[in-house]
Amino acid sequence: MLKRFLALEKLPGISLFLFLGLSIWAISFFQEWKKNEDGRRGVIKYDVISYYSYLPATVIYGDVTLGFIGDGKFRKDRNFKNDNKFWYEKLENGNRLVVTSMGLSFLYAPFFFAAHWLAPVLGQAADGFSNIYQLMLIISGLFYALLGLILLKRLLLKYFDPVVTAIVLLAVGLGTNLFYYATKEAAMPHSYNFFLITLFVTLVLRWYRKPSWQNGLVVGLLFGLIALVRPSNILLFLFLFLYGVTGWKSFTERVLFYLQRWYLVLIMLCGFFIPWIPQFLYWKAVTGHYLFFTYAEKGATFYFAHPHIFDSLFSFRKGWLIYTPVMVISLVGIFFMRTRAREWFLALVIYVMAMIYVQSSWWCWWFGGGFGLRPYISMYPLLAIPMAFLLGHLRKKKRQWAFGALTAVILILSAYQLFQIRQFSTKAIHYSGTTARSYFENFLRIRPTKASWEMLELPDFNLARLGIHVSYSTGDDKEVWRSMDKTEALDEIRAEIAADPKLQRQIGRYAERDSLAVDTAMNMVLERMYDRKAN
Repeated sequence: MLKRFLALEKLPGISLFLFLGLSIWAISFFQEWKKNEDGRRGVIKYDVISYYSYLPATVIYGDVTLGFIGDGKFRKDRNFKNDNKFWYEKLENGNRLVVTSMGLSFLYAPFFFAAHWLAPVLGQAADGFSNIYQLMLIISGLFYALLGLILLKRLLLKYFDPVVTAIVLLAVGLGTNLFYYATKEAAMPHSYNFFLITLFVTLVLRWYRKPSWQNGLVVGLLFGLIALVRPSNILLFLFLFLYGVTGWKSFTERVLFYLQRWYLVLIMLCGFFIPWIPQFLYWKAVTGHYLFFTYAEKGATFYFAHPHIFDSLFSFRKGWLIYTPVMVISLVGIFFMRTRAREWFLALVIYVMAMIYVQSSWWCWWFGGGFGLRPYISMYPLLAIPMAFLLGHLRKKKRQWAFGALTAVILILSAYQLFQIRQFSTKAIHYSGTTARSYFENFLRIRPTKASWEMLELPDFNLARLGIHVSYSTGDDKEVWRSMDKTEALDEIRAEIAADPKLQRQIGRYAERDSLAVDTAMNMVLERMYDRKAN
């Protein structure tokens, strides 16, 4: 009996070892750090350019405001060439603004400095962008993902047995898009978020067990860093405040809890703002303001009155539950906690609903490229709890057939998730244009068929920023549109819009927001759609 128990105790560790082994294999398979030609890098690309730019700009090029770009006067490199090294928005005052916040650079920093030391040793350029810097960023992403899973393991073992813990660790580590963001795009913020939020949940539980000034300060510091890495993570306040609340009476008690400990709240708030001090100083230096909504410079915004909730969850373009189906089990598990784990239930329901609402209200509800709905990775540390609860409930009730069946479903969905990641890497799943037709055309195929390329629908990012969602079929013949008289072509597009009441409403709302005549807004959309269809 003791031998059997000791064997079960090892299962969570085996799950972590399997995650680590497959992650190292995937990183070795993709070899993204070796891609570094003509500014087309495999790791420091897209959004990572902005998240990372604070480090090389400050440490290597000596100016976080990017004043060295284009003026040829930088003291260390008079011939600096910005070959996709730094992305910025040019402000009216002439300064260059990095749009993303600097929180991720704090987490990159130990690995950046290790790379900066290794670069000359390996005979590589110590410029912040050679292969060793890219490799160290990949290692950092995997490191934080693994650390997050280790913390999750410890959290789960406080409530559940090793078998349930091991299954949930496999589901979260291999059965979600966390695996993709710990390997293929490891430098994106999501594995870092996963670690930070898992740690945050652990510290919140400790805070309520012992509400001391030390615990309050640590929770505040961590919460501030989490929000600095990804500002929408401010929604974690809902979990912080509502954990343990089960109804109106306990809600009132929670309010009194904080009112009576107002001095601890002040300490927590001070802790929250400490990580933001460098960001405030940066914004002041570049924009003249301590607070600045940087995304407005890119025309990016939320449309809270018109969220794309169904699309966010079920669209074949990027729907969360299409590309991370194992999370359906977590969502079902939440409702089993209503009467059996009430201290978690309300906090989970409200936090998950708020996350879905806010993320689906973003102008680009599919969040550009990448695999699956990446912002929802922030929820996985919390969603691991209801999945474990559902498994544990079945196991305790000795419903072995149901426990076995659910475990089998989780393992199958996790394996399918890994397969979908492989499909994504071969473009059998498109980064933003997948439709139901193309998805099922390539179903269980490693590589896309030729026919599937004509089944995609590519979104118009420029119109989406205005709250107008239009997509273009890759099956359309551009030659037909180019050969058509423009007036006739515009009439056809006008007829398309007339047949789409939803699109008409979006154009009308855009006209109202920007104080434009509807005809003016309509003509702008017509010209844009014609240009995309013909060119």
